[in-house]
Amino acid sequence: MFIAKAYALDDGGDVVSCWYAEYGRWPKITARLDLLMIHLLQQHKDGWTRPHYDTLRDGIGEIRFKVKGILYRPLGFFGPNRNDFTFLFFATKRDDFEPPDAIDIAVARKALIENGSVRTVEINRWKQ
Repeated sequence: MFIAKAYALDDGGDVVSCWYAEYGRWPKITARLDLLMIHLLQQHKDGWTRPHYDTLRDGIGEIRFKVKGILYRPLGFFGPNRNDFTFLFFATKRDDFEPPDAIDIAVARKALIENGSVRTVEINRWKQ
């Protein structure tokens, strides 16, 4: 079982709360991520597979879901602690990621967390 965490922003917020603030007016989108995370957080790491999750590069993975033809791709990694999954950046995808540097941003944020420069916050939204 995993604990969801999020990259903390300079303004005191975090990437998950900001995404929900932006997409909260579309309950089908937020509900899809809610259901997916409730499921994934109860799995062992080897249960995080396609179609719901896939690995990318440099330790970054993507949560995968689609609503009304749009592919949503929250990016994160397993860490910094053993049972953590930390959200780093929220992107969308058609042929390529939007924004195009989404994975690079996630990789840079992961490095900042791992070297202690940035903190994470626990996300209680999906706790059972």
